[in-house]
Amino acid sequence: MEINNKIGNENKIRDSKENNNKNNGSKYNSINSNSNSKNTNKDTNDNNKDNNIININKNTFENNILNAYLESYSGTRKGDKKEEVDLIGEYILNAKSIVIATNNLKKFQILKDILLEKVYKDSNGSEIKIFKINIPTEVSDLTRMPVLSKGLMAVDTSNADIVIARGRLGVPGSGSMLLIMDNKGRILTGYTSPPSVIHKKNIEDSVRDELIGALKRIGVV
Repeated sequence: MEINNKIGNENKIRDSKENNNKNNGSKYNSINSNSNSKNTNKDTNDNNKDNNIININKNTFENNILNAYLESYSGTRKGDKKEEVDLIGEYILNAKSIVIATNNLKKFQILKDILLEKVYKDSNGSEIKIFKINIPTEVSDLTRMPVLSKGLMAVDTSNADIVIARGRLGVPGSGSMLLIMDNKGRILTGYTSPPSVIHKKNIEDSVRDELIGALKRIGVV
C-alpha cells in the first residue's frame, strides 16, 4: 500500500510538471503569436502609409491638372506655377516603381545608376524597384515621335509609377529626347539633344546629360 501511494504521488508530481510545461509553452506561443502579429501589423501599416502617400499625391496631381484645364478654358491661365512644378517633383520622388522603356541593358544600367545616385540616394535600395521592358522598342522608330511611342509601350505593358523613355525625337536626323512620364502616359518633364553628329558625345554621356537635364528642369536635382 505504501509503495502504491508513493508511485501515485510520483505520477501526480509528473503530471503536474507536464501541465506546467504545457501552460508555459502555451504562454510562450501566445507571446510569440502576439509579437508576430504586432510585426505583421507594423509592416502592413508601413505599406499602407506608403500607398496612402502615393494616392494622396496622385489625387492632388489630378486636381492640379483639372484646375489648369479650367483656368485655360476661362482664359485666366497665366503660365506654370511653382506649386505645379513642385507637385511634379514630389510625384517623381515618391515613386516606388520605375520602368525604363528599353531592352538595351547598357542604356538601362546607365539610367538606373543615375537615378539611384542622384534621385533616390537617401532611400533604401529595396524600396525602389527599377526595371526595363523586355520587348523590341526599335519598332517605335517607325512612328512619328519614336521617344513617345517607346514610353507608351512601357505604360501599356507595366504598372510602374514612372516611365522613362529615351529615343529619337522625330524623323531621322532630328536628334534624341528623354521623357519622364506618369503611369497614364502624361509627360512630366523631358530633355532634348541635337543630332549625335553635332554634339559628338558618346551614348553614355548623352543619356546621362539628358536624364539630369530633365530632372533639373523641375528642380529634382
